[in-house]
Amino acid sequence: MRKKKKVFPILIVLTLACLSVLLWLIIDSPIPSQPAREGVLDLSDWNGETMMLSGQWDFYWNKFLDKNELRQNPEPDLKAEFPSVWNKFVVNGREVGGMGFATYRLHMTGVKAGAPLALRVIPFSTAYELYIDDTLTASSGKVSTSADGFVPQYTIQTVSFTPDRDEFDIILHVSNFIYARGGAWYAIYFGNPENITRISQDISSRDYFVMICLLLLSAASMFLFFLRRDKGYLLFISLCLVFLLRTIIDGSYLVNLILPSVGFRTVICIDYISLYWLPVFCVALFRYIYPENLSLMYLKLLIVYAVVITILTLALPVRIFTEFIYLAELIAAVTCIYGVMKMLLLTLKRNREAYFIFTGGSALTLCVFRDLLCENNLIVAGYVEMSPMGFLALAIFLQCMFWVRYDRRTKENERMLLELNKADERERKLELQFLKSQIRPHFINNALNAIISISRTDADKSRKLLIEFSKYLQNLYSVQNLEDKVPIENELSFVRSYVALEQARFSDFLHIEYDIDNIFLMVPPLTLQPLVENAIVHGIKGKDGAGHVLIYIKDCGDFAKVGVSDDGVGIEPEHAAALLSDEHNGTGVGIYNINRRMKRLYNTGLHIESRPGGGTDAYIFIPKEGESCCEP
Repeated sequence: MRKKKKVFPILIVLTLACLSVLLWLIIDSPIPSQPAREGVLDLSDWNGETMMLSGQWDFYWNKFLDKNELRQNPEPDLKAEFPSVWNKFVVNGREVGGMGFATYRLHMTGVKAGAPLALRVIPFSTAYELYIDDTLTASSGKVSTSADGFVPQYTIQTVSFTPDRDEFDIILHVSNFIYARGGAWYAIYFGNPENITRISQDISSRDYFVMICLLLLSAASMFLFFLRRDKGYLLFISLCLVFLLRTIIDGSYLVNLILPSVGFRTVICIDYISLYWLPVFCVALFRYIYPENLSLMYLKLLIVYAVVITILTLALPVRIFTEFIYLAELIAAVTCIYGVMKMLLLTLKRNREAYFIFTGGSALTLCVFRDLLCENNLIVAGYVEMSPMGFLALAIFLQCMFWVRYDRRTKENERMLLELNKADERERKLELQFLKSQIRPHFINNALNAIISISRTDADKSRKLLIEFSKYLQNLYSVQNLEDKVPIENELSFVRSYVALEQARFSDFLHIEYDIDNIFLMVPPLTLQPLVENAIVHGIKGKDGAGHVLIYIKDCGDFAKVGVSDDGVGIEPEHAAALLSDEHNGTGVGIYNINRRMKRLYNTGLHIESRPGGGTDAYIFIPKEGESCCEP
C-alpha cells in the first residue's frame, strides 16, 4: 500500500517534467529568421533553409505604389516592423487606426538568379496583393483604396517564382475596411519550393489527422452515450466539435476546402464564436465530472458571457465585434489556468481521473498560450500552430478518463452486485429458516398424539405413521437452499408424508387424491407442501362435513401445471390478491414466499382461483427447461 502511495507523486512529477520539456520545445524552436534592416534583406549567406521574413519593411500609408514608382525611392512614412498590426503606427503625428490601405516593401539582395524560390503567405488583414517586382504573385480578396471596391477574403497562398536577377522587391498591397485591426500581422515564410511545399503538406496532413481523430472520438462517444446514457459524453462531443471548428479555421485553413462557398463574415464568426464557447464546454464537462470541485457560479458566468457575446457577434458589424478578440483570449486563458489548477489539486489528492484531465488540459494550455503569443507577435516560434495538437491531446486524455471512470464504476457495480448477492443469500437463508419455523409445535404435538392414540389399537399403522413422520422431518430439514431444484418426486414424497399425518387425525373428514402425469420435472423445494397445508388448514377445516383435496401435476407441453385444488370454504378475491401482493404484510407468509420465489425464478407467480363456498384452486406454471416463463 505504501508503494502505491509513493508511485502517484512520482507520476505527477514526471508529468510536470514532460510538460516543461514540451513548453521549452514549442517556444524555443523558432523557424530561422534573418530580420531585414531599413527595408533591405541580404541573403548572401542564406543556406536555402526555410526562413521567416521579418524585420523593418518600408511602409507607405494610404498609397498603393508599384515597381516603377518605387524605383524613384520615395521616402517611406516609416520603417514598420513586420509582421505587426498597423493600428498603432504613427504617420504625420497621428495613429493610422485599423481602417485604410498601405504598401509594404522589402528589397532582397544576394539571391541566386535563376534559382526557384517560394513563399507561404498566411491570411492577414482582409485583402492583399503580393508582387515580386512588377509581377502579381499571390492575392487574397480585392484590395481597394475605399470600402466600395474592397472585397475581403480568408485564404492561404503557397506560390513559387524564379528571379532573373540577384535582387528583387517584395511589394505588398494591403487594404482593410472591415476588420478592427489592419496590417500584415502574420509572417511570410520564404524558401525553396520543395521545403515550402513540404511545410504546407505537413500542416495539411496534421490538420486532417486531428480532424479525423476528433470525428472518430465523437462517433465513439456517441455510441457509448447510447449504451451508457452518460451526459458527460454529450459534453465531450460538443467540446470535440468546438475543437474541430478551431482546427479547420487555422493551420492549413481547411475551411476553404470543406466549406468553399462560405463567406468572409461567416468564417470570422465561426472563428470568434468557437473561441467564446471553448472555455464554456471545458468547464461544463469538468464540472459534470467533479460537481463539488468546480464553481457553478463560474460556469454560469461563462454561459452568460458566451450567450451575450455570441448574440453581439451575430448582430454587430465585423469591425466592431472583432474588437472582442482580446477579451475572448483573456477569458480562454484564465479558464485554462483555472481548470488546470483545479485538476492539479485533485491529482495531488490521488484522483486517477483528474490526472488524465490535468495532463491533457496542461498540454492544451501550453499550446494555446504559445499560439496566442505567436499570433500577437510577442514571441517567434515555428510555422506549425500547436493548438490543434493540444485539442487532440486533451480529447484523447478525456476519452482515457472516461474509460477509467467506466472501469471504476463497473468495479463498483460488481462489488455492489456481490454485496447484493450476499445479502440475497442471507435473505434466502432467513426465509428458509422462517419457513421451517412455520412447522407449528402444535402440529408436531397433534401428530404425535394421533400416532400414540392409534398405537393403542393398531400398532402396525402407528409404526407406518412414525416412519412417515420421520420422513417428513427428514425432508424438511434436508432443504439447504430455496433456490435449488429437486425432482418433483422428492417434493411429492414430502407432501405424502405430511398428508399421511393429517389423514391420521382427520380420517373421516379429509380425502386426498392425486392426479400426477408421468413427467420429469425439477421444482424448488417447499413449493407444493405449503399449498397442501393451506388447502387443509384454511379450506377443509372450516367446512362442515368431509372435504376433498386434489394434488395434480399436468403435462402442458413446454411447461407443467402444478397445483392443489380443494372444495373448502374458499377465499375472498381481495384477500387472495393481498396474499400475492409485493406489499403483503400479515398471515399467509407461505403463499407470499412461494409467489415471490416463482417470480424470481421463472418470472411468473402463483395463481389463486377461488370464490367463497366454492373451493380454491392454487397453481403455478413451471417450465420443463430454462429459467424463463413458459406460461401460456
